[in-house]
Amino acid sequence: MNQLEKEVFIQSTLNHKHILNCYGSFEDREYYYLILEIAPHGDLFSLMKRQPNKRFEEKISACFVKQVCEALICIHDAGFMHRDLKPENLLLSFVRITINQGSIKLADFGLSMDFEEQEKRNTFCGTLDYISPEMFSRIGHDKRVDVWGLGILCHELCTGKPPFDSEQIKEMKETGKLVNMNLIQHEIKISSSLSHEVKDLLRNLLHPDPERRMDLSDVLKHSWIKRHATD
Repeated sequence: MNQLEKEVFIQSTLNHKHILNCYGSFEDREYYYLILEIAPHGDLFSLMKRQPNKRFEEKISACFVKQVCEALICIHDAGFMHRDLKPENLLLSFVRITINQGSIKLADFGLSMDFEEQEKRNTFCGTLDYISPEMFSRIGHDKRVDVWGLGILCHELCTGKPPFDSEQIKEMKETGKLVNMNLIQHEIKISSSLSHEVKDLLRNLLHPDPERRMDLSDVLKHSWIKRHATD
């Protein structure tokens, strides 16, 4: 099974209100077509850039983080990992930002992969700002790369940018400077403007040691999520 076939298989296997449905596929001599659920309100990145200060208020960010977390739990329970979380891959089936409402649809399963609990992957893939330290270090990664990705997403939604500068990340990749996972912990700069609650969540999601990252089920129980995301 090639990666495109795997993408179709994984996305069509999953059934969750916050995952974009894939109804089927077909091909002609030139192209391969996916039949996907309509998400008429664009992507989360574009919506974020239209907000004041190009970011969301924490109460809105928390609702989106909860929805993505629920989608990831479904993906992991099915034996897959997404590996490419970012606002551009989060589509909107409904949005009414003035009353703190919106519905996420996680899309783009082109880098998704199945996993075994005892097995780790060594592929380097994804968006630079979102790549976890274990992927950078080439020590093997598993589904916990998605937990890291959720932390980066949370920071970006609340502040308008990821916690690491993309040029700095690019330089680390090209020069191979990032050989110790503890280095990236030192580089994390969580914005001082954020509430104590979301800072606590971010530190638990963005732990350089994947073994010590927060479980997704515990994210849903976190005080910041429970305070703001009541749906």
